[in-house]
Amino acid sequence: MACITRFAIRFIPTLVIFTLTWQIALGGQLGPEIATVLFACFLPMQGLWLLGRRSLTPLPPILLQWFIDVRNKLAASGQGVVSTEGTLTYQALADLLKRAFKQPDKTFLNDL
Repeated sequence: MACITRFAIRFIPTLVIFTLTWQIALGGQLGPEIATVLFACFLPMQGLWLLGRRSLTPLPPILLQWFIDVRNKLAASGQGVVSTEGTLTYQALADLLKRAFKQPDKTFLNDL
């Protein structure tokens, strides 16, 4: 989903401008074209909204256990980890994995 959203953010504005100028050049009706342009412009924003909503979703039990295992391994290797107060979300998992991949000792990743 993130890859599609990045693609849409990059190429939808160009596509919108092209289709709008194409419609004006051919002398077509602007009403349906403006509706299509607005729909196309809101697609990347919908993707960002869905990704943001997903990041706040609590982790399912199987990922929760994996999160705890990775957090404990990071703590055992001497890395400072954040506390697990409140509900754990996909954003917390992403932050933890980002910290794990930035660790200079890559042998930790082999155990995952």
